[in-house]
Amino acid sequence: MGTHADPLPPERSAEHPAVGALVDHTLDTFEWLTNFDSLSHLLDQQYLFGSGSSSSSPRTKKRRVLHVGCGTSIVGEGLVGALDYDFVLNIDKDDFMVAEMKSRTSFPSRCKYQQLDLNDESACRNAKLGEVPFDLVVDKSTLDCLLCSDASGLLCEIYHSLCEGGVYFVCSFHSKELILPLLQYPGMQWDIVCTSINRVVERVSNKQSTSNQFQHNKISNIQDGCNNSKESIDSSKLRPATNQSAWNDGTFMPNSTYGKTVNIFICRKNQDIRKAEAPEDLLFQCDRAAIRDHLHKVNDKWFQKVNPMLTHTREVALRRLFTENGGDDCGLPLARAYAVMFTAAEREHLTFDLFLEDWNFFLENHGDSVCFKDFMTIDVALKFLKEMQ
Repeated sequence: MGTHADPLPPERSAEHPAVGALVDHTLDTFEWLTNFDSLSHLLDQQYLFGSGSSSSSPRTKKRRVLHVGCGTSIVGEGLVGALDYDFVLNIDKDDFMVAEMKSRTSFPSRCKYQQLDLNDESACRNAKLGEVPFDLVVDKSTLDCLLCSDASGLLCEIYHSLCEGGVYFVCSFHSKELILPLLQYPGMQWDIVCTSINRVVERVSNKQSTSNQFQHNKISNIQDGCNNSKESIDSSKLRPATNQSAWNDGTFMPNSTYGKTVNIFICRKNQDIRKAEAPEDLLFQCDRAAIRDHLHKVNDKWFQKVNPMLTHTREVALRRLFTENGGDDCGLPLARAYAVMFTAAEREHLTFDLFLEDWNFFLENHGDSVCFKDFMTIDVALKFLKEMQ
């Protein structure tokens, strides 16, 4: 396998007179979390797929890559230009970004861009996503972003799109204590290797060439001592994944290393649940509702652990506030309890109407233990906070 600074073979360079050159367009390229070169040693074909995958030996299998949530990243260009993958499909739900990247790609026949929302199941089927399986799916912080909304479509589609033995490559700011349980969602089977790398983040000018940027980043990483050379790869010696959480007893307390590394999850699909004898109309089916429920449960459990709403400090403060505000055996009226229980910043997100919705839901499960439906005692308030986080 040649280095990033090596010229591409003539048949590859013929696609464009200046390999890697970016056209001067409106958007600068931007890399979420970390740049391509900091990841390249782990994305190398020989590392992911074994001997016979290097450019120095003939390959009969052509490697196909799906890059999800591409934005204006040049990862797709790097996979083709530096690591010699045969084809990369970069997808994003943003039309404008996709149009920009289409117009500036250096490898128009090997590095495609397409607008697609993975949460739109009918759009994925119409786009025939996964009908020709991919060997590799690259996800650089897309899972992180969708955890704030709905990641079920992403996880369904990447699993459906991967060939058996294919790799889902996740670059995440979150710790393995959160990501690993998330990936153990219903019906999917992975063999997972976890590691971490140092972050390298910069905005790449749209006037810089991608080929020059790959070379520049390689030099920077070596100078920084990141040990990202492909020659040093040994799975048994990979740096362990890190715990990125900076929360302690409900307080955000980042240390000096917080945010300086990212975790990598190399997930190999070890079983294809779509059997050949399955009816045609079942091949694309995935229980998104079950996966969505799984993600919510894992997320809730994680944040209750690392950033609990009800900490010991908060419990002591609430007991004092309930007493000071006249909370007797009957408790406080709901409006007063709401004002006491939540800070001004919290009330901006949890309005009183939303609080009442949560309260009514709480009563459905615990109504027998609540004496007054329009009042809240301190013990009920603490139980409410613990359960409704």
